Amino acid sequence: MITTPPTETPPVILIVDDDAVTRITIASALNSQGMETITASSGEECLTISKITRPDCILLDMGLPNIDGLTTCTRLKEDPKLHNTPIIFISSNDDTDNIIAGLNIGGHDYITKPIQLRIMLARVESAVREKRAREVVSRLLTEQQRELEMAASIQHSMLPSTNFSHQLHTTSWLYQPCFHMAGDIFNIMPLDEDHLALYVLDVTGHGLASALLSVQASRTLTSNLNDNSLLRQNELSRTLLLSPANVLSYLNAHFPMTPPAYLNFTLLYAVLNIQTGELTLSSAGHPGPVIIHTDGSSEQIQVSGVPIGMLPQSDYDTITITLQPGERIAFFSDGITEALDAQMLPFADTFHQILHDTGSLPQKEVIERIRSELAQWHAHQQQQDDVTLVLLDRPTKEAIAAHTAETNSSSST
Repeated sequence: MITTPPTETPPVILIVDDDAVTRITIASALNSQGMETITASSGEECLTISKITRPDCILLDMGLPNIDGLTTCTRLKEDPKLHNTPIIFISSNDDTDNIIAGLNIGGHDYITKPIQLRIMLARVESAVREKRAREVVSRLLTEQQRELEMAASIQHSMLPSTNFSHQLHTTSWLYQPCFHMAGDIFNIMPLDEDHLALYVLDVTGHGLASALLSVQASRTLTSNLNDNSLLRQNELSRTLLLSPANVLSYLNAHFPMTPPAYLNFTLLYAVLNIQTGELTLSSAGHPGPVIIHTDGSSEQIQVSGVPIGMLPQSDYDTITITLQPGERIAFFSDGITEALDAQMLPFADTFHQILHDTGSLPQKEVIERIRSELAQWHAHQQQQDDVTLVLLDRPTKEAIAAHTAETNSSSST
């Protein structure tokens, strides 16, 4: 006998047979076990009643007049609301071909005439339990999906605005998690009037654990920027900026690989002096950025370092370069360069060629081209890794001069 939890309604079973005695016999047996029953004498009546009542299980005679059991089953399975309703065929002992055909079109089980009530009850109870278990799983998956979407929205809200700019320095970015939440995260933020900070972070693995670590590390980097923080310290009338190498060392000490996940992450952290173009950066196992010069040439900055959390007491180098007026720099994660096409070739060469060929184009056009080319590159399979790309343009000499003149003019008045 099916034991119905207090919060669940008794299962409703639809009995479809053109023989009244069979309908009554089956209904009586099911009712005695606490199940509710509805009866129908034809395929047409079954289809109508099923749409209205949406039963938990249908006992369906194969030998119905007009619309037979196989046709009725096919039509029931075509209805999205009834597709998962278990159908148990009622068949004669010598109807093997029809039984096989019924199971092939989606029938759940079968019983044969003369009906053995104990076997019939056991198969109905099993079908109902399975259907309700699937419904519970479906509800849980739907709830999980909703929660993941909410979490992804929160993670996305931590990113900079899509049109972030600071004193003529403009940025555009591409951010494509391979699942709902990403192990990649990045940010761009002013540290003071003269300095911009930018980081790109990539946690190993995928899924919720990687995403949570990326959020935690990002919050460590960005918290309390208006006061003392990891990236800057206010001392009397001065603001002291922590060097990129010291930032990475701090993170490495505070984010060790621990069980059970044993996660680590790569990180590129850079500070740009917007007055001089001096860029200091350090890497913890993250790809170096690519500079696109005004003459159309490009180069990737080579910088090494151990991923955060992999080895305790790791030392990190700081590299200093100068970003000239009008130059562009691209920061990215390996989800771009290591994306594979159908021949297992990486996207790296194509990516660098696009950056080289589009140096004079607006940032958003470059982003869109890379997005499009990358989608075609791995069109043969689902995206396998998170993708992050950030473009930052230093203003041209003319733009800087015009801005300086405008600022001076405003100050004099």
